[in-house]
Amino acid sequence: MPQSTPPPKALAHAYDLGKQSQDLHFDWDNAREVEEKVEEEWGELKAALKKWPGFKASTYEELGDILFTLVQLARHLDIDPEKVLTLANDKFSKRFSLMKRMIEEEGLDILVLSRAQKEIYWEKAKKILREGDGG
Repeated sequence: MPQSTPPPKALAHAYDLGKQSQDLHFDWDNAREVEEKVEEEWGELKAALKKWPGFKASTYEELGDILFTLVQLARHLDIDPEKVLTLANDKFSKRFSLMKRMIEEEGLDILVLSRAQKEIYWEKAKKILREGDGG
């Protein structure tokens, strides 16, 4: 029995769909037009969030729409969305790990700190990593 090819990951699939529509001249003319669409989708997502959690379907739909549109913006900017999301994940991971380590080194329990206290450590971690050019 032949193995089927797994479906592409969502970011890559969204990118490919955009390329397909571009090839058929059904696409935005430039990144500015996509930016305007991102702003429109953001407004629709905010409206859906006002109804959360009562209308989960509309929030799912609008969140998907803005993610799809952001991938199209990346495509128009000739940026690989998978790469930039991986970079963002790595940056968050480094900052979060450093934040936790600083809290532990001070003998504190992260679970009992307030959100505001955690934000202080987060900002310290950002500053340290930026100065070291690590995020």
